[in-house]
Amino acid sequence: MQCIGRTGKFTETITISGITRVWNGFLNILTFHSSDVERHPIEIMHRGDAVFVLPVDRVNGNVYLVRQPRHALALINTKGVTAVNTALYREQSVPDPYTIPFKDILMLDVPAGMIDGRESPADAALRELLEETGIHCDSSHLTLAGWSYASIGGSTERLWLFIANVGDHDSVSPFGDGDEQIEVYKMSFEEAFSLLDGDLIVNAGGRLVLEIFRRQCAERRLKIMIDG
Repeated sequence: MQCIGRTGKFTETITISGITRVWNGFLNILTFHSSDVERHPIEIMHRGDAVFVLPVDRVNGNVYLVRQPRHALALINTKGVTAVNTALYREQSVPDPYTIPFKDILMLDVPAGMIDGRESPADAALRELLEETGIHCDSSHLTLAGWSYASIGGSTERLWLFIANVGDHDSVSPFGDGDEQIEVYKMSFEEAFSLLDGDLIVNAGGRLVLEIFRRQCAERRLKIMIDG
């Protein structure tokens, strides 16, 4: 590859200093200084890494997806945008509540969650799969499909993407982590892929792992055609 443009300062080394936690919670916010950025401190979110695991039945051609409320969706509709802008740019809370249909915050996705403590990504994937679908999977049937940063410009979080071969299930019993609301859906490969095409799978990790699986299926069909 060839660099065809550049701006800013590129140095041999940088010095990181003054790492400070400015917000503590489920989302931790850190600030620090870097010697190559003189005008302002750098702000970044740190909350650990997440796993996304796609349960598939390769023999019968089915996948299992979950549907859960994602409350961030309540902030991106018209009412939510107005409320968020008030809170952010007027630096005040919004005293007036607003009501939206519950269905508006339901999202289809693959089972997913945060890595706890010293868990390995694979152990976290198997745990989240069991909690969110009730399906037990042996580690020998779990494959790492890849990983990605969620948004490296503002977050240290990595998304670990797994595919689990779980066989056929007609009924499952998700139990969550205590306060989760979860529905589990069984569908064909084609139905799941159509959700991608219709932009109905929009969470980054779930979309990535399902796209990877679709590519694997296409490559497998091509190989069968060539070998046949």
